[in-house]
Amino acid sequence: MSELDPRQVRTRAALHDAILVLAASTPTRSISMAALAREAGVNRSTVYQHYRSPAALLASVLLGELDVLRHTLLADRGPAEGSQRRVIFGVLEHLERHRCIYLRELTDPASELPAMLREHFEVSSRSLMQTSIPMPSKDPTTAAFLQACAPTWIAAASVAAMTAWLAQDERDPEAYFQAHRLLRPAWWP
Repeated sequence: MSELDPRQVRTRAALHDAILVLAASTPTRSISMAALAREAGVNRSTVYQHYRSPAALLASVLLGELDVLRHTLLADRGPAEGSQRRVIFGVLEHLERHRCIYLRELTDPASELPAMLREHFEVSSRSLMQTSIPMPSKDPTTAAFLQACAPTWIAAASVAAMTAWLAQDERDPEAYFQAHRLLRPAWWP
């Protein structure tokens, strides 16, 4: 893939900022490409050159932040508990920073954001299982089934817990972390 020239970098940054501003007050499904172009100070055709929809742009922006956290977790060779804690707190900070967006989008049946988050956490969980988590079962059939279903289950449960956490008037990251430890399987770090 070729590098973007400085003008393209500025355009993408303006589009990223614009979608965060617009999505903070408007459901993503109600944001038009014209409104996005206006907020970013670019032509509508420019928006289409970079993203297929406002939802795709929002997913790209939010996933970019989450991918940094995933990379940190997978690169951390320290104790699993400490790594998980740092990443979970990082994810909670990300959710808090974009709370108005996530709170609305995670409860909107038409939103693409819940599926995007589940997929992100499923990939993260699958990577952790392949690199850091010993299988709790020596039975090959059970171990294979766990490898197939556990990442999906962990991801769905995590998104549900995050949605509930965001809905709280007072959000305590430590309380979330402790509840997460109690809810996840005992063999999960």
